[in-house]
Amino acid sequence: MTLEAAIRWIGLSHLIQPFVTPALSRMLGFGEAFSTLQPVPRQIANNMAVASVALPTSVGVLIAYHAHDIVMAGPARSIAWVAAAFWSWRLYRQCVLGRLWPTTPRTLRWCHWMLTATFAIQGPMLAAILALSSRKVFITQSCSECTPTSIRFAPRTPTPRTRSNTHPWSRGRAATRSADRRR
Repeated sequence: MTLEAAIRWIGLSHLIQPFVTPALSRMLGFGEAFSTLQPVPRQIANNMAVASVALPTSVGVLIAYHAHDIVMAGPARSIAWVAAAFWSWRLYRQCVLGRLWPTTPRTLRWCHWMLTATFAIQGPMLAAILALSSRKVFITQSCSECTPTSIRFAPRTPTPRTRSNTHPWSRGRAATRSADRRR
């Protein structure tokens, strides 16, 4: 699997979030918790719930769509680094929440482990792939730009004499050359 394909699959893995989040919300009883809130805080909590699904899913789709640009060090790589940092933080929070996570029913425990694995792939694994692709692009560019026949020294051009570089104590090229000739 190429780095581009791996990045594309990680981006596409964000598409499971709109399906998993409502099911998990029902299992954990978020609906009842939101219904006890006053109307304005309830609406704000609903807005935040929608945004917490829509934004990461959109970023994941962008990562999948621009996988080639991400591998080739395009500007989309910044979005991928932000996503990797966010999901790494989310992985940490999932591990902290693991101690508080309900152990019954068994499906909730499974959900915890599935979320942990998903966040590990979308966070640290994406960051590792981005770091690897950065190194690959650097090595490829630095090696492809220089071939044995293209390595030549630049021709030496005389420096035009100006008032600033003709003084013997100045550090200009002309002063250094003239001082070398006198020795």
